[in-house]
Amino acid sequence: MDSLTHIVVGAAVGDLMLGRKIGNRAMVWGALAGSVPDFDVFANFFTDDLGGLEVHRGITHSWFFMVIGSFLLAWLVRQWYRGSWRTRKIYPWMRGAVFLLLYALLVVLITGITAFLAGWYSLIPGLSGLGVGWLVFRNVYRRQVIGFQDHAREPAGVSYRWWYALFASGILIHIVLDCATTYGTQIWLPFSNTRISWGNMAVVDVLFTMPLALTVPVAAALSRHAALRKVLLIGGLSISSLYWLYTMHNRNKVDAIWQQSLAAKHLPVDRYFAAPTLMNNIVWHGVAVAGDSIYAGDYALTDRHPEFRITGRYAYWRTPPPDLDDSRAWRILTWFSKGYYRWQKEGDGYAFTDLRFGGIPAGGDDDGVFKFHLVRDHSGAWHTAGGREGSEQDIREGLHRLWVRMQGLD
Repeated sequence: MDSLTHIVVGAAVGDLMLGRKIGNRAMVWGALAGSVPDFDVFANFFTDDLGGLEVHRGITHSWFFMVIGSFLLAWLVRQWYRGSWRTRKIYPWMRGAVFLLLYALLVVLITGITAFLAGWYSLIPGLSGLGVGWLVFRNVYRRQVIGFQDHAREPAGVSYRWWYALFASGILIHIVLDCATTYGTQIWLPFSNTRISWGNMAVVDVLFTMPLALTVPVAAALSRHAALRKVLLIGGLSISSLYWLYTMHNRNKVDAIWQQSLAAKHLPVDRYFAAPTLMNNIVWHGVAVAGDSIYAGDYALTDRHPEFRITGRYAYWRTPPPDLDDSRAWRILTWFSKGYYRWQKEGDGYAFTDLRFGGIPAGGDDDGVFKFHLVRDHSGAWHTAGGREGSEQDIREGLHRLWVRMQGLD
């Protein structure tokens, strides 16, 4: 799932666990706990694109890390709050400034996404976010700064057991959310690098995130003892959870339709996979391996007839060509794609596409949105030379095609 989703889910869970004891700090630590697994992206500074595919959603997204890592994180937080320097009056000012900075970044992120998708409508979340931010500062941090409330001794009094529960819960929820997407999550590391992917949600799903993106900032502006605060957070989590169950129902339904559609075309299918397209749970993309071919198709829940339409058929390489045999590129990319791939000769190199990440076809092009170009370096080893990154206009056109496809086919 996207970072915003992990932040707001973690913040809500953290506040429900420790909000009455330590106020909005529970939201901050909950958001951090829900984001910790994605710190593995910093490994990209020390490896290439292929290495990044192996590392991301790796050990930090495993049950092993959830159990062991939470011990260390809980201990670090306990040590942090036991520091005597926190009794100085400069501390609440610093903490308030950090919170407002993080909150401003969140507002900018939401506003930027809205501006890209809907233009001037971004003023709605932007102005609303600034208003809620002012209420949070005025009702919470301003009072703490002026009155120098018991900000120092409250967190120090939270037991180690509660800190461990907060971090373990945040990491566990992060793992479960990521397993729902197409990308896959290596939850069994270090014992197995098998990627778990249920395929019931897109990596960005506005309908799942929105209830919490709206309720968490409002709850943060209320007193920690306000009954409405808990009602808002439980309500947001409940709505998102019900939507999660709805997506699981859709996945089971769509899987059956994809299987039936393939059988109706008498294709000798070895395996198949279906997942929702970006930012919605209405239009689904399917891919299936059948003999020496791999097929792509799409289906919308709004279609009049429950049947996938086949939008592409490509040659399927079960074994690598001689110059890719035993190469790191072939091993990593075919493993990452779980066998749903397309290899093409491209000049002196190759193009690889993970067909699980399909888009809405334009001009006969339906070979996905997750593509790498491979060339040899001076030592003869294969490395990536850039992915398929569409321009802003390409993305807008793709979203427009997606919106049209959501209307369904007769």
